[in-house]
Amino acid sequence: MANPDSFDILNELLLEEQKSSVPRIVESAVFISTAGVGEFVLLKKLADSSKQNVRLLTEQIIEIGESPWPRNHDVASADLHFQNLHSVLPRLRADLNRLIRLYQFASTKLSGSPAASKLISRILDRHRTDLNAIGS
Repeated sequence: MANPDSFDILNELLLEEQKSSVPRIVESAVFISTAGVGEFVLLKKLADSSKQNVRLLTEQIIEIGESPWPRNHDVASADLHFQNLHSVLPRLRADLNRLIRLYQFASTKLSGSPAASKLISRILDRHRTDLNAIGS
């Protein structure tokens, strides 16, 4: 049986994933120099990974018999448009560090839900790998 708090914790993580700057950077009209093409390709992979995290969290919430909360996007991300890709990377690093801290905290709260704990660990590892890929 799932921990009664699992639903709230998973939904909080889902909301935070949806507010992530990773997909916003890819969707925005950032300036990409020739030297930044490789970084942009990496960011596209990270955005796909973020979308997969949202999907997995949603599936886990539904699997425990609940419904995901309404979507929530960070409207402050509108300032990403027309910036140089290198100038937004510190923001991306900070966002990934924030997500890592949230998942670390959540992992301590989901010990009674093995499936949710496994998913949280998997996504946490993915965020750590992503942070290492863009360089901390």
